[in-house]
Amino acid sequence: MQPRPLRPDEAERLQALRKSGLMETGSDIRLDALVHKAALLFNMPIAAISLIDETRHVIKSSVGVGITILPRELSFCAHTIMGTDPMVVPDAKADERFADNALVTGDPGLRFYVGAPVYGPENKPYGALCVMDTRADMDAATPEKLAELTALAAEVSAAFAAVPQIALKREREW
Repeated sequence: MQPRPLRPDEAERLQALRKSGLMETGSDIRLDALVHKAALLFNMPIAAISLIDETRHVIKSSVGVGITILPRELSFCAHTIMGTDPMVVPDAKADERFADNALVTGDPGLRFYVGAPVYGPENKPYGALCVMDTRADMDAATPEKLAELTALAAEVSAAFAAVPQIALKREREW
């Protein structure tokens, strides 16, 4: 497995993520709806919205996933936040970044992944909206579907931007 990637602005990204408070909050109905839309869009059994900190991949909302935290070293999404475009892995067993990843070689046996970065209000990538499958699929990530996934990821980013404002409003109401 390749070493976990780090962004050149990783310190600033992590500071923004910590300041957002999103790592300590649960899912909400908006995030759940967006995850379901992503799974339906690609007709995939697994979809998730994740946040990536120094050591963890935290799942905020998901379909077909039974865990909420995994080590960053295993995270496909940690690679997704390195760029601005969706990352497509048609067959993880054939991709040198993931071929020996425990999520590929063991349970659940992931093969297909596509993820789009999600951002906080300061335009730092907090994590990704992704869909996955246990079978490879060379044709699932069409340009149209990638554009729709990017639009859904923008909706996740908008929901993330609203969280601090909602928390601030509640604080003022006290």
